[in-house]
Amino acid sequence: MKTNRGKSFEKNVKEALDKQGYFVLRLQDSMGGFAGVNNPCDFIAYRYPVMLMLECKAVHGKTLNFKSHIRPNQENGMYKAFMGNKGIYAGFLVWYIDYDKIKFYPVHDLVEAKINGECSFSVTDSQFGFEILSHKLRVNLIPCFNGDDFESSFITADIYRNKQNGWI
Repeated sequence: MKTNRGKSFEKNVKEALDKQGYFVLRLQDSMGGFAGVNNPCDFIAYRYPVMLMLECKAVHGKTLNFKSHIRPNQENGMYKAFMGNKGIYAGFLVWYIDYDKIKFYPVHDLVEAKINGECSFSVTDSQFGFEILSHKLRVNLIPCFNGDDFESSFITADIYRNKQNGWI
C-alpha cells in the first residue's frame, strides 16, 4: 500500500520533536473539517518554557498557496493563541517535496504576507520563513528542531507579538 507523503511527514515531525525532548500531542485529523472537528493545527508540542502549535504541509511544486492549503481556522486559531500568550509559538512546517526542503513559516509571517498582498509562500523566497535543518532518508526528509534558526525564531516572534500588543 502506498504511503501518503503528508502522513509520513507528520510521523517524522512527531518523532523529531520527541527526540528533542518535547511532549507531543497529535490533534485529531478531521480531513478538512468533516465530522465536526476543526483543529487549528496538527500538533501541540511542549518543552519548558515553549509551547509549539505546528501545522504540517507537504506540497509539490515551489509554492504553498494560502487559499488552497491553509484553512481560515488554522490561521485564526494559531494567530490568536500566539498573540495572546507569551511562550506560545505557532506556524506552518512545509515540506517542499520537489526541492527536498523543509521551511517553517511562523503564523505572523502569514498574516504579514497577506497584508502585503501575497497569495503564497515560495520555497525560494527569503522574506518569509526559514529553512529547517533536515536529513534525507530514501524518500522522506526528517526535520531537526535544535538548530539556531528555529530557536532564534522565538526571539523574532516575541518582538513581533510585543510590538503588536503594545507590550514594548
